[in-house]
Parts: sequence; C-alpha cells; structure tokens
Amino acid sequence: MTKISRAFSPGHISGYFCPKTCKNGDKGSIGGGIVITEGVTSTVSYSDKTSVEIIRRGRSGEILTKIIGSPPIEYALSRMNVTARVQTECRLPLGSGFGLSAAALLATVSAADDCFECGYSREKIEAFAYEAEVYSSSGLGDVPACTGGGYICRKTPGLDGEIIRNYDAGEEIAAVSSGPIPTGEIIKNPQILKRAKGAFPSGCPESIEEFFRMSKQFAFKSGILTKDAEEIIRACESESVPASMTMLGNGVFAYGNSAKEILSSFGEVYTMKISESGYSLLQSK
Repeated sequence: MTKISRAFSPGHISGYFCPKTCKNGDKGSIGGGIVITEGVTSTVSYSDKTSVEIIRRGRSGEILTKIIGSPPIEYALSRMNVTARVQTECRLPLGSGFGLSAAALLATVSAADDCFECGYSREKIEAFAYEAEVYSSSGLGDVPACTGGGYICRKTPGLDGEIIRNYDAGEEIAAVSSGPIPTGEIIKNPQILKRAKGAFPSGCPESIEEFFRMSKQFAFKSGILTKDAEEIIRACESESVPASMTMLGNGVFAYGNSAKEILSSFGEVYTMKISESGYSLLQSK
C-alpha cells in the first residue's frame, strides 16, 4: 500500500517588510506580521513523476480554483530527491497576501519528509521550504514566520533570524480581498523596494493595536497601497477598527469583533484567529 501523509501550515499576513540580505548571502527580509489559523493542507503520496494540484475550496467544500503545477513545490521536492503526487488545499484566495505559497511549501515538505521517511530535522524541512520560496520569488520572509505562531516582529532576516512572537491578541481577524498582486513583480522592483525601506517603521510593536498602526503607516508611506485597500482602511478608521493592507495583496485585514461587519460591505469576508503554532504533521497512513 502506498503511504499517504498530510501536513498543515498556517498562513501569514505581512503588515510591513524591508528586504535584507542574510548572513549567508541569501535574500531575506525583516518586518511584522500575523500568523493566522487559516493556511494550507498538503497531501503527499509516492509517484513515479512529480505532479502538483492546487485546490481552493469554498465554504461548502466546492472547488473554486484548481491549478495544475507549482514551480516552488516542484523545486523543493527535487531538492529532497523525491517524486510525489501532491494535492494542496486552502480556503483563502491565492496570491492575495495570506502567505499561502510559504504555507504550501512547509506543509508539502513536512508531509513529503514523513511519506518518504527521510528523517529530516525541522531545521532542514524549513531550509528546503525557504530556499524554494526565495528561488521562486514567491516571498522573502513568510516561511520563517510560519514556523511558529503569534503576531510577530522579525528583527533579523532568514531562518535563523530573531523573531519576537506575541500571543496576547485573542479577538478575530477579518480580511477581504479585491484580487491578487504578483509578489515577484514587487520584490524584483528596485524603486518599490527603495520606498519600502524608507517607509519601514523602527522598533517592534508592544500590542496588536500598535502593530496595526505601524502596518497602516507603512502601507501609506511605501506607495504600495492600492485605491481599493485605501477605501476599506478609511471605512475601518471611521469606526476605530485597526486595519491595514495585506502585504502583498490587494486586500485589507482588520482586528476586533466589529471588523467583519465593516468589511462585509466590500466583498466576501474571511475570518480567522491568530495561530498559536506553526506547521505540523496531521496524518500518516
């Protein structure tokens, strides 16, 4: 019988970021974000040839999006020297600032490690995922973020970077998306990255409200803020609800029990909590 392994990784909403070079010369970033309870589940089994199916499901389990192939996942598996059949599933919109690329990589590499009984350490699993994330320009810091939970401050870049994790925010996170923004186009654009560096806030937030203030300030000063996101943020401001733009996606995330009602005027609202932990193996059979 073919072994089947499943793993889950939470997603990550970045509020602000600044590209930095890691000690070993790899690309990376520092910044602040929230690790969320929504993420990606990956199912892995043996195959003679690697195939990847990416599925996004609706509230009733119906398939909303199906994509065949994933260069980042295929790259990670090739670095592990395995060939596999992979199916990833998520509920949040793809390419919309929820860190799903990193979540898919961590979940898949973790499941593949179990499926093929590789015996890799968590550090090695994370290294495969991070290398694939940077190689494919799908992100610069979501993988380190998703290795644990909380709302976070990444003080130094890379997997071995210093991350402060806080767990003192128990209210709901609500988010709405107006569409994707190609991450690669942002992190490869020197003018945008220059503005991001200039807008980057100093210090780490001491509360979830301060995190949102810092994130909103960054969104406006960096020039990344879209008109759609600005309109939604202004609506939240009028009701004193902490909110900012999902980095990098054309959407907004907001905090507190009133957030869902306000965001509902702008599209489908996705609700979640701040995750207490990072990626984990779910099933092996």
